[in-house]
Amino acid sequence: MTDRTDQVLRYLGALREQADRDPGGAGSRLADALAAAVDAFHEAGDDSQALLLAQELIARQRSSGNRPDLAQALYVLGSSLDRVGAPDEAGAVLEECVSMTDRLRSGGFDTLGCAARERLSAVRANQGRMAEALELLASAVDGYRVMAEADPALYGAHLARSLHNQAMVQYATHQVSEAVAALDETIDVYHSLLNGGDRSVAAGLGRSLAARKEISTEAGLPYDEATSDALLQRVAALATPAGATFDPAPASHSSTDGLREAITPEEPGDRQTMAIQPLIPLPQVIQAVRLQLEEVTQNSGGYLKFEMGPIDLDLSVSLSVDSRAEGGVRVLVVTDSAGVAQNSSLHRMKLTLTPRSMEGPVRIGGDWEV
Repeated sequence: MTDRTDQVLRYLGALREQADRDPGGAGSRLADALAAAVDAFHEAGDDSQALLLAQELIARQRSSGNRPDLAQALYVLGSSLDRVGAPDEAGAVLEECVSMTDRLRSGGFDTLGCAARERLSAVRANQGRMAEALELLASAVDGYRVMAEADPALYGAHLARSLHNQAMVQYATHQVSEAVAALDETIDVYHSLLNGGDRSVAAGLGRSLAARKEISTEAGLPYDEATSDALLQRVAALATPAGATFDPAPASHSSTDGLREAITPEEPGDRQTMAIQPLIPLPQVIQAVRLQLEEVTQNSGGYLKFEMGPIDLDLSVSLSVDSRAEGGVRVLVVTDSAGVAQNSSLHRMKLTLTPRSMEGPVRIGGDWEV
């Protein structure tokens, strides 16, 4: 267990105690923190702990009776089950998530429903249930296409990723012309976003270009290799840190082997990731800052002592109507605008925190005054 994950568990413990006393307000903050903690433990490689937290989250949301929150918790749990290699259980949970999002939406599409279909399609493809995977992906593509037409900057990368995933399954089922058409559209969408200044799509564009080239070569189809190679060089320059090697080659897509890597919708570190919790409650952000400052004051040694001055936070926040929140409005800090709900509005917030203890200003260092 790392220092970070240990800190996360301590914070969750404090929130559980608060939720026992105030299920309404603190319970909502605990649910948000649990979802974020699931991601944190997966990133740390502790999938078993992440699954335990996801199971706690689903139990709390089922008892709360809030169906939109339960739908998000189902996605978190289904994704965790998929990551630990439990496809049957993951499929059942994700199917419930898809069904619930369909019942909740009053026409149209939503990002959670589309993301759940993508994740479920990866599970079904790796089970060899290719027809189901294609049907799920087609529905996800339709949804993202509608949303991307309304706001290409926000949903274009989601559309491109789902099209790439669709192409991988189509090629694995010998639908070569359909796969090529899907990849061509994928490349067009990514290229448009890149030209619009979104450098975060470079890695996704590189994978799609590499897949298009590989499929064309294997199938003996015409392909503008010079243009593709020039674009790949541009992508490599944008997507690769100095001194690193850029490898855009996709996972094997000529058979069902490797389809998990080829079409899994969540790719850490990539803009096209469908993060289920891109929003963090404002109190959680301030609490995290406080905990880390406490760690600094406890662990710093030496004879020098510094007085801690004001701390300025410049945050992007999402404001949304929530009857459970005090005043009827919920403030969440945005870490990835691609996952912000359509009924939320984005704003900038500047906070200045001045740390103080019971004895006065906070100082960092040993026992000596200078």
